[in-house]
Amino acid sequence: MEALLALRPDWSLQQMDDFVRQHNSNHNDAALALLDRVDCAVDDRFSKPIMPLEEKDVISAMDLAAPKMSRMHAFVDMKPDKRTQVFQNVQDGNCCPGALMQIVQLLADIPLARRKAEMELSAASMRETIFNYQLLNFERESFVTRQPWHEMIAMSHNIGITESETTEYGVWPASVEGRLERWIEERDDFYCTTSEIMAFYEMMVIKGLQIVIRVWRQNTGNSNLILLHTIPEAHASNSIIFDLKHTGKNDSARAHYQLLRSGSINFHKRAAPVNYEDMDYSDEGKSGKSKGKRPMKCSVSGGKRKK
Repeated sequence: MEALLALRPDWSLQQMDDFVRQHNSNHNDAALALLDRVDCAVDDRFSKPIMPLEEKDVISAMDLAAPKMSRMHAFVDMKPDKRTQVFQNVQDGNCCPGALMQIVQLLADIPLARRKAEMELSAASMRETIFNYQLLNFERESFVTRQPWHEMIAMSHNIGITESETTEYGVWPASVEGRLERWIEERDDFYCTTSEIMAFYEMMVIKGLQIVIRVWRQNTGNSNLILLHTIPEAHASNSIIFDLKHTGKNDSARAHYQLLRSGSINFHKRAAPVNYEDMDYSDEGKSGKSKGKRPMKCSVSGGKRKK
């Protein structure tokens, strides 16, 4: 089954089981059928996602990571626990894209940003790249969930939000055009959540980077980690695994995403070792735009907004 999933890493285990049963439970026949399918998707919305080009630093880092990852052979998966260390991350509301950018930098062997202003710039670039990907594919289907992107985004940032936010922001239209208009109007105040992590994963797969992202929740500083979800649910044995930890009160200023030092983080030695423990998160180099800005909220369940 792992070999079949390697041919279609975007399929869940249940989808692959159903496909195999359609071929009389013969794995060889199923494999041949997969290889013979030039167009693996139902239609163009599913088969041809469009990659953004604007944020060249993010895309270039992904391009650098692809050949490095192809040379990795050892599979490592260290499960995290409540004592697992984390990488320092931004605290300006972009902690989720900030952690995702760190994944790309680690794969590309790019030293992580050390100063606050640098980390914030990297996180903002990843945020814009993710939003651009969602914009370009708004009417297309996700090749992971096989749902239209506009439905996934609406679920994260409108349908699945709290009653108080629904009262304040209203309900989005059901039409694609109406949802697109509201999303563009409101997205600058969104906090990245599952739909944005999914967009990041799809971009990585398009670039040839077979990764797995596990999202863990830690309710208190001493509590055990709870696995919330894995993207994708089923994966090949040669995938590189990364773990994100979400802490703090949900939908509050204290909520925070960080990249854990677990999974496949130590899959290879870096050419130029960097001491990430002494990252400078002082106000030095802080841009005028962010001065006096209150900490924003980072949501693991729904895309909350800045108040």
